[in-house]
Amino acid sequence: MVNGFDCDGVITVGLYPGPDDIIITGRSYEEQRETLEMLKKKGITNPVYFNPVKFKEKTRESSGQHKVNVLRTQPEIT
Repeated sequence: MVNGFDCDGVITVGLYPGPDDIIITGRSYEEQRETLEMLKKKGITNPVYFNPVKFKEKTRESSGQHKVNVLRTQPEIT
């Protein structure tokens, strides 16, 4: 079983994914570098699915829709 984790409000408060889990973040792909650096500092190297919208176009709605899309295309995630 693979679990899906979020960055903000989950990993940032100390709940970390297991070795086979993935991270689905609403953060824009433009935030990839700093997000991966933050995760690396925490010892987290799991795959990350970034929101495919530009940073300035990101909304709570687009973040939520991105997460739904990932969950629909990755049926092994719980």
